[in-house]
Amino acid sequence: KRTKKRICLISQILKLNQAHKMLYRIFKFFLNRTDSELAHKLAISYIKKYSIRLNLFSNSSYENLSQKIFNLDFKSPIGLAAGFDKNAEVYNQVYKLGFGFTEVGTITPKPQEGNPKPRVFRLIDDKAIINRLGFPNEGMKIIKERIKNNPPKGICGINIGPNKDNATKSDDYLLCFDQFSELASYITINISSPNTPNLRMQHEDEKIIRLIDMIKKRSREHNSKVPILFKISPDIDDKEIKNLCDIFIEKSIDGVILTNTTTSNKNNLVSKYRVERGGLSGEPLNDISNKVIKKFYL
Repeated sequence: KRTKKRICLISQILKLNQAHKMLYRIFKFFLNRTDSELAHKLAISYIKKYSIRLNLFSNSSYENLSQKIFNLDFKSPIGLAAGFDKNAEVYNQVYKLGFGFTEVGTITPKPQEGNPKPRVFRLIDDKAIINRLGFPNEGMKIIKERIKNNPPKGICGINIGPNKDNATKSDDYLLCFDQFSELASYITINISSPNTPNLRMQHEDEKIIRLIDMIKKRSREHNSKVPILFKISPDIDDKEIKNLCDIFIEKSIDGVILTNTTTSNKNNLVSKYRVERGGLSGEPLNDISNKVIKKFYL
């Protein structure tokens, strides 16, 4: 009898799994035919509304994957990068999906709409996306209140950047640091988005040294212990990598995030959207990013 019950149960699980796969295919079919930004809004709304039902992995243990970095206990090395939860709306729900940590933003001092639409393009055959969003977000004051009223229940990094008009200056980073240094598990200094004009000029030696010094000075003034990481472009050559490594080691920064999206490697794509301006992510970025990681490590 027990054997029959087990066989029956296994059969039911397999049927349920097949049904889930079918629903996923249907859902994916329609989602791929929905405007990219609308699909993103729908995903945020769904996660907000059905967070209890999404609580599938929150009690999962990853003893073989867990590690302690910056005195933070990461249950898993797999996190949700900045760019999805731009306005810090679903960071606590994200943990229920099984991620070991999450990062919100990029957040700028003043609210901004970002670049004109359309600005997100699916390259389905290339397993890629091109975006030129340009840091659309509600601004640091609104987002700060949202996080204060709903403290993170896990590791939550806060990604900060400048408004479009201040991309070559350091002031906006300091303004955001002032707001979020006490709320973040770590702070990410985004100097690498290709969608804010001149932002990547911050990679230049003199500019990055000045930015690091200013952020470190402000951190000391706040008596802050929050780890500060710098998010780097993949579109840098070996000389730039060496210079950045030398500067980061000399300045004893806490860490780097490698890498942001790329503006290269579009000639090998097959989608009609390959000519669109913006940062390329997905499979075509994989090798480029891994090579940069390897060179920084070595």
